[in-house]
Amino acid sequence: MVMTQTTTDEDSENEMAAVSVLTTINRILDSCKVDIALLTNLATLIAPAIHFCLSERGCEYFEEGLEALMTLTDALPMTENLLVFFPYLYKS
Repeated sequence: MVMTQTTTDEDSENEMAAVSVLTTINRILDSCKVDIALLTNLATLIAPAIHFCLSERGCEYFEEGLEALMTLTDALPMTENLLVFFPYLYKS
């Protein structure tokens, strides 16, 4: 496959959009720190996104994934749902 400037531009725009979405998710998580029940439910919902961000395929979004994980581990008690992310940190 030949990479064209248009393809590169589209990829760049898609990556910027993904970073914007992840930044918005992180802001929502940060604003929900006072409601532990809500934050626990949100953590379950966004777990697949965090898994992707911390994986090799999503390494472009590693910082955003770490920010979400930091918010969750700071506000929530340590549970099995959060411990599943630590092997990613060990590998990095």
